[in-house]
Amino acid sequence: MWTDTTRAQYARSGLALPSDLTDGEWGLLEPFFPPPSLVGRPRKWPMRRIVEAMLYLLRGGLPWRMLPPGFLKFANDPSALWSGNFRDLAASVTRMATLSPEGRIGRETVDLEIMKLDRLWQGGNVAAGDGLEILFSEEKLDTLDPFDRVQLAEVIRVSRESRSMSEAGRTLFASSRKRRKTANDADRLKKYLARFHLTWAEISAES
Repeated sequence: MWTDTTRAQYARSGLALPSDLTDGEWGLLEPFFPPPSLVGRPRKWPMRRIVEAMLYLLRGGLPWRMLPPGFLKFANDPSALWSGNFRDLAASVTRMATLSPEGRIGRETVDLEIMKLDRLWQGGNVAAGDGLEILFSEEKLDTLDPFDRVQLAEVIRVSRESRSMSEAGRTLFASSRKRRKTANDADRLKKYLARFHLTWAEISAES
């Protein structure tokens, strides 16, 4: 039975996200995880962050109220031009979760995403450019040769129109795959995207 005492005990208001663990909850779980190994590759993220990421998704995918606080206000503003409704919103959150250097969506990542979307929407036409503005910062785009930019934009366009990475690979490598004994089109596309630090999940979320 909920009382004022139990409500205060289990309140999530002091956490960055409602699904995050309190120190007390993590203290109960932590003994069940093995300590970092002394050999092999060191852990990139703390186990607590990994568990919290799993809990974030298990809470229901992406409930509106569980968007990062700074991004929630921006996404709910009437001036936000979500041309694809929740599809565009989900793609934006996927980008932040994928690119966040902290292993979770932090304030810096939110501010960068808002800046990208604002810049993209200034012209009133989201599809006016080649689509790379929403994936890369201005500094990164400046490092791309015109040839690479045109080629990458076409790869992303085909990928977004395809139902899977294999289908996109078959379209993009339609001629060269005929000259290969083994045509692993999905792997070739994966390696191409990796050159630009992109993943299939990241670009297909835009479609």
